[in-house]
Amino acid sequence: MLRKGLEDVFDAYEWELDFDVPHCRTRDDFRKIISEFHAVDAWSYAFRYPIDTRGGAALTSHFRFNLFNFVDVLDGIFRGLDGAVYGAYEELQRENEARAEVRQAEMENADDEDYGYE
Repeated sequence: MLRKGLEDVFDAYEWELDFDVPHCRTRDDFRKIISEFHAVDAWSYAFRYPIDTRGGAALTSHFRFNLFNFVDVLDGIFRGLDGAVYGAYEELQRENEARAEVRQAEMENADDEDYGYE
């Protein structure tokens, strides 16, 4: 769900989904990373809680991963997402300012009777 929403934002601004890190340069790279994470922790509980809601282990006893690689991958994505948030904010600000300028020009060029004044 989050992956789709993020892709929609990138599409709306016509941005390439490239986080400028070796392991995440394309949309497919991004999807693969999210899919791998989802395969291990689909509901975001496995890494937060040692047991599931039924009292069983949240992860299998033989589960292993390279924490340094994990951090390296996610740090690059987080930096990219941080930049995307800033970029989206700036784009929205520009759009809002442009709308305000158009509205101001319309008001300055309108006749009083357009607003019910005589």
